[in-house]
Amino acid sequence: MSARPRPPNCSRPPVSSSPRPLPHPPPRALPLHHTVNQRSGEEPMAFRARRPVTTLLAAAVVTAGLAAPTAALAAPSYPDIPGQDRPKTIEQIQDELTDLGPDAEPLIAAHRAQWHEYPENSLPAIEEAIQDGAEIIELDVELTADGVPVLMHDTTVDRTTKATGAVGDYTLAEIKDLRLLDHMGRDDNAVETQYQIPTLAEAMELVKGRAMVNIDKGWPEREEVAAVLEQTGTADHALIKGAPSVDAAVEFMTEYPDIEYIHLVNDDNWQSVGDFPAEHQPIAYEVVFNTDDDAQADPAFLEDLGRKGRIWVNTMWDSLAAGNTDEASIRSVEDLGWQNLVENYSASILQTDTIEAMDFWRDGGDMARYQRLPGVNTVRIEAEDVTEGEPGVDFWDVDANRCAATSPGLAFIDVCDGSTLNHTRGGLALAHIEGGEFLTYEFEIAKPGNYDVVTRAGTQYVDGGTLEMTWDGEDTMTHTVPQTSHLGAFFRSEAGTRWFDKGTHTLKVAFPEEARQDLNLDYLQLDYVGR
Repeated sequence: MSARPRPPNCSRPPVSSSPRPLPHPPPRALPLHHTVNQRSGEEPMAFRARRPVTTLLAAAVVTAGLAAPTAALAAPSYPDIPGQDRPKTIEQIQDELTDLGPDAEPLIAAHRAQWHEYPENSLPAIEEAIQDGAEIIELDVELTADGVPVLMHDTTVDRTTKATGAVGDYTLAEIKDLRLLDHMGRDDNAVETQYQIPTLAEAMELVKGRAMVNIDKGWPEREEVAAVLEQTGTADHALIKGAPSVDAAVEFMTEYPDIEYIHLVNDDNWQSVGDFPAEHQPIAYEVVFNTDDDAQADPAFLEDLGRKGRIWVNTMWDSLAAGNTDEASIRSVEDLGWQNLVENYSASILQTDTIEAMDFWRDGGDMARYQRLPGVNTVRIEAEDVTEGEPGVDFWDVDANRCAATSPGLAFIDVCDGSTLNHTRGGLALAHIEGGEFLTYEFEIAKPGNYDVVTRAGTQYVDGGTLEMTWDGEDTMTHTVPQTSHLGAFFRSEAGTRWFDKGTHTLKVAFPEEARQDLNLDYLQLDYVGR
């Protein structure tokens, strides 16, 4: 395959045969793990660290020419529901994929792998997604200039690396010289990690025997993808997704009988799904519906379709499933979220950006207790639980309320959910934050002691938001929110530790004018760590 012409604005670092030095890793947002330990003389408490990278991943990383990832600093953890957290074998997953019975357990698909903790579509993100409970890893494929399938969501490398230009204008050697930006990248100042862009072959070797892979953006490259699957002996690990005509889909299934096919169902093609012959049914149907009124969202239609294959529904943002999002599920919105999709829309595969939260729910966990310590060891201060009081004294909002439709009872501040244009993805959060604004909260401490102060916020920028938290009018804790890649991608990060006496306390949260303020704030949380 000849190299394609390179556009004039396609910039990149020079190709080098020697590895370039890697930056010292910066402090990370708190991972979501919940491995519980005990402190002598205290109630159940936990410190969580990133799971040790398995030997298999370390071997895969070395094979790819990467250094193994370093462990994160220890951080607080939360009890999990025991029972279903061990990764399954590929045979178990394949059996479950064909189980269309009413008691079939919903399967978890990890959107671009576990990008909350590692760069999207990277090898460590794939490994982490498996460890966190996903049976299916959703990945995206583009071809290099020399025809090699690599993992990349966009057609260019602009968002996920510090280089620019189309993936198809880079050779594999040139692609391997790039380094991925953390999480989803997006900001020019996002942290450049040590991780390379993987080839599809490297990804398939990593998941072999342990997970299915959904090739999402890969239908145009299906022949090249199929060749890699045959080469790696993983054809039966793959789910290729597309929205071609029924005839084209049947032709693919006939030519590649070992590769499973998922058919995308939307406004344009829902009427044709009944045309699939019985001997060539897709293993699953991915159904996208913006509103409940869409024809393909009709419960009877989905129930009938679910007798033929699994029903795959995406929960990452509002328009994919009529507001049934990850964030709506995490805050337990009535009649919205994962439970609603399973009970009323026949969903049996759920694609998520919050793998561990979904695994917690699937194991029977109470989402009202998710990421909380037992008993009174956690105090959560929701952004919307603000004290109204006197303007200029207890609160200050410098602009008009842009979320009045969402929170009519809080007309003096911008508390928004996904129903307004604020990108909270169904989360109820303080949004449209401006420098100079501040809020006051009142909360109770039942157990005196030291508490870790944690924020849950989202921002696409490295310098996207700074909070000044003043406790009881005495001391101030300043915290800059880490980049999460999106206003609606809420990460938890630790701001510090403070002693609190038993009783009523006040908190003033100010957003300084001199700092960039482009964030959404979900909540602040105090986690007891001892005396």
